[in-house]
Amino acid sequence: MSQSLARHLLMSETSDGALLLALPATAERVDSIHRAIDAASTWGEFRAALTPAARIDVDQLFVDQEVEAPEDDEEFDPSGLPLYEDGGFPDWVGKTMLTEVPASVIRSCGREEKSMHDGEFVRFEAQHRQRILDALAELGWTVEERSDLLLGD
Repeated sequence: MSQSLARHLLMSETSDGALLLALPATAERVDSIHRAIDAASTWGEFRAALTPAARIDVDQLFVDQEVEAPEDDEEFDPSGLPLYEDGGFPDWVGKTMLTEVPASVIRSCGREEKSMHDGEFVRFEAQHRQRILDALAELGWTVEERSDLLLGD
């Protein structure tokens, strides 16, 4: 990954006032999966709506979990996705921020919390938006605000 891409994040806000930050590849993959889940009526429609990277992730998920993938003409039900009901798929951006956002920004602007089922994650409050943007800019990061992204809640 080039240096400029490695220092660029996309940001979205959740319905409860948290900010989610992700590398573009992560954001685009997670957004693709959420949109496909929301729109699909068959498994074929679900697969067709995914980005190529997300499609690879979904295919690999079935292989890793040793579950047979449904046929394209079968009615889509997200509970048929391995790990979906447990919150293990798609990626939880609150958790990916632990590795994609600089630790110093997490420490100074966010909170590391623990979920009973999913372990550690980061929470950034929307009210601290400017402080977060300033801290990232000071480290050479750029942030693109994207209200159109579905990164989870």
